[in-house]
Amino acid sequence: MTRRIVFHIGMPKCGSTYLQTQVFPALENVHYVRKPVTIAADGLDDAAAVVVEMVERAQAPTTLLSNEFYCGHPSRPKSYDLFMDFVDRLAAQRPDLAIGVLVVIRRQADFLASLIRHHVRKGGTLALERFLLDDTLEPVESDKLGRGSVHGRYCDYSRFLALEGRHENVALHMIPLELLSRDGETFVANIARFAGSRWAGPVPRTIVNRGPSAAEFRLHQRLNAVAERRLTHRHGLVGLKHSLHLRLLAARLRAARIAARYRFEPAQPLSSEVRAQVLALYRDSNRRLQDYVDYDLREFGYF
Repeated sequence: MTRRIVFHIGMPKCGSTYLQTQVFPALENVHYVRKPVTIAADGLDDAAAVVVEMVERAQAPTTLLSNEFYCGHPSRPKSYDLFMDFVDRLAAQRPDLAIGVLVVIRRQADFLASLIRHHVRKGGTLALERFLLDDTLEPVESDKLGRGSVHGRYCDYSRFLALEGRHENVALHMIPLELLSRDGETFVANIARFAGSRWAGPVPRTIVNRGPSAAEFRLHQRLNAVAERRLTHRHGLVGLKHSLHLRLLAARLRAARIAARYRFEPAQPLSSEVRAQVLALYRDSNRRLQDYVDYDLREFGYF
């Protein structure tokens, strides 16, 4: 049996939750690993060894891992090459293993607008010129994309083309998210085919991953901190564990009352002028993607 490993590496805000919950678990002859392998700069060989062991133990011919963090941190351009280095180590350890890399992309203007909504929802206040950075500006970082900024290269999907031709056993596949709304059956079937599977049933219903509001996010942080201090002091760890459901219920009730009392300003949509600027910024790099995508990116507004 020929062994194959497929990595779905994002991008964020490009249907990852939909794929991870509705599509990947239902693929035939695919072992979907729900807990992804952590890749660190000082542990590439160890991570490659863990993946090889997963592949060997799997009863299905294809093992699939999905993790948006494999595409890099939004504020740290140096992290964009980490996955490339990991693929080098994996290919060196197992040159007989077929390695596939799946990237779902999205028009940069829509992608950026979604990132800004997420930023504002988490309480971020950066203006657009500080949110989307070039090489001359110092990024505002956060552990996740809460109040941090996004480097312009993060939205340049042509950076993934370095994977193509890197090794004979590595294949790169890109698919535009816009295909999901136009033809969901083709979108899902295309991904299944790349994973060495097939999709015969109906297309799963798409889901909207809105995440918590700014009020809910800040409220959860405050309630959790207070509850942990009080409950650990009074009842120890057992009492803390037993009260998790009550804490969650209290957080939701308080968030509902706060949301009813205050109005949080939503992120403003990108103007047509800004969208045109974003399109011009990535037009040439998007043209280079066409050879690696089965569909005409011009029809989807990439250039």
